[in-house]
Amino acid sequence: MDVLEVPDGTPALIGQLPLEHLDFVVDLRSRTLIGNPAHGGEHIYELY
Repeated sequence: MDVLEVPDGTPALIGQLPLEHLDFVVDLRSRTLIGNPAHGGEHIYELY
C-alpha cells in the first residue's frame, strides 16, 4: 500500500483493495462499510 500526504481538508479516498486487506467489505445496497460477513463481521488476524 502507498501512503501520501494531501492538503488539509482533502477527503480521504480509500480503494476497495486496501479495504479488503483490512477485512472490510463495501455494502453497495446500504452504501456502508461493514466487517467481512465471511468472518462474522469480526476482524481476522493472520499470525505467522
